[in-house]
Amino acid sequence: WYVEVSCENRKAKTKVVAHKSVDPNFMEELWMPLHVPSLGIRLQIALKDKSKPSEPLYTLKLGVKELLQDCSKGEQLLRWYHIYGLDDSAHKDSFFSSGIKASKLSQFEDE
Repeated sequence: WYVEVSCENRKAKTKVVAHKSVDPNFMEELWMPLHVPSLGIRLQIALKDKSKPSEPLYTLKLGVKELLQDCSKGEQLLRWYHIYGLDDSAHKDSFFSSGIKASKLSQFEDE
């Protein structure tokens, strides 16, 4: 498995990690420059299998505008996003512990 991050025709990906369990550790940091203001831009984070790269196992889409608004409200811009499903500490109305409400999910769908 590996993680691929894409935004504005740019892509970055981690090294492939053997997945002996459903909890692989990628232990890598990916950096991607963005043009600000990036009001309509979506950041996509995908978990992929090396043998089927065209079929993501999971995809998380975040609006850059929403991330920047969260930051201006005093929330952390840099934070961990749990992409494997809800963990035990997640609130019922949150999306993968990211603070993004489930009701906002439709804003991040492919348009």
